[in-house]
Amino acid sequence: MYLATLCLTVTGAGIVAAKMLYRPDGVYGLYALLDLNGDSSVPTWYAAFTLLLCAGLLALHGHYSRQRGDANAFHWRLLALVFALMSVDEVARIHEVVGSFLGAQIKPAVGELNGFFHFDWVAAGMAFTLVVALFYIPFLLRLPRRVAGRLMLAGAVFVGGALVVEIFNARTQYLLDVHSVYYQMGTVVEECLEMLGIAIFADFLIRHLADDTKHTAVDVLFTIADSDGLGKVSQTEDPDVRGG
Repeated sequence: MYLATLCLTVTGAGIVAAKMLYRPDGVYGLYALLDLNGDSSVPTWYAAFTLLLCAGLLALHGHYSRQRGDANAFHWRLLALVFALMSVDEVARIHEVVGSFLGAQIKPAVGELNGFFHFDWVAAGMAFTLVVALFYIPFLLRLPRRVAGRLMLAGAVFVGGALVVEIFNARTQYLLDVHSVYYQMGTVVEECLEMLGIAIFADFLIRHLADDTKHTAVDVLFTIADSDGLGKVSQTEDPDVRGG
């Protein structure tokens, strides 16, 4: 997954550079195919797939947590739903519709702040991120420190691209143009951080799920072994009882 992220980022950056420097017509159609910010491109499909993969892994975490009676089961399952919606949004761009509507209600109070809030959905995105972060603080506190740290790292990298870099891209578009080399390379950085954050998150989920299932399997084996042992004891005691 890390290799795929690296390959897509380097290829996307190369295509952007080729378009800006040599072939403004779209580099023989490759720009649309490999556009990191396009709606119908290979990087967009990859991003949607990895988000859906994370949703499935989170659902499995929720399932095993519920079996154990873990207090975090609801949080895992809710996060699975959020990632499933994010997968759909990656292609359908729901955030631009809903975010623009909500941002239009927030933006008049704060203004564009010299272009940093030029994109309407950014203000709504910041509010949503803050609400989710606050809601998941108890969840993180219940996790082991190493596990919580990996989750926070993945979240920081993803939000750094999806929101922080996007804010600077908004200012770049406000001051210059969407076709400027600064905006195009900013988009490459933004998408790279998003894909890297998801790769870190998916890697963590797979490793954590493997540990969880391993411990669960061991517990089941011990339970079966204990049950067999009790059965053997009762079978050896029965003849003595009958003989007595």
